[in-house]
Amino acid sequence: MAILSHSFTHLYGSEKNRLKRFIARIVGNNTTADDLVHDAFSKLIDASGKQQIREPSAYLTRAARNLALNHLRHIQQGVEITVDEQVYHAMADRKASPEMELLYRQELRRLLTALAGLPQRRREIFIIHRFEGASYSEIADRFQLSRRTVINHVFNALDDLDLALGPDFLQFP
Repeated sequence: MAILSHSFTHLYGSEKNRLKRFIARIVGNNTTADDLVHDAFSKLIDASGKQQIREPSAYLTRAARNLALNHLRHIQQGVEITVDEQVYHAMADRKASPEMELLYRQELRRLLTALAGLPQRRREIFIIHRFEGASYSEIADRFQLSRRTVINHVFNALDDLDLALGPDFLQFP
């Protein structure tokens, strides 16, 4: 018998913090404890679909304990790598900062403006080659040009873009 969503919400609200403290005492890391609490609730949901759970709180405690001990065992075996919480919070976020996003957008605008300034045929051939990934031969067939002419268009487009954008393009501190 599956746990009803309203009773699950109540159970989650009442047990989450207790389980987190319980797991954190075992593993010594609050971030890991958060993850393992969610895993314990996930196990409860899975099990409740297969059987009736008479004591969900007891089930969660047992699942949390097992998950915490498995976590420690995996660390000892080298399966999991732990990162101290202070180090974890000090690590850089991979997401670009708002300032970097602004710089990237400005550089993108510069690139689009430079592309728009290319002669139409040269721009089309360059975009098809560089952004759509078409080969020189495919472009030559499409435009009924020689392969050498297509190559010249691409290289001339690169030269024009290099002149228009300058050596500082995408050079951030």
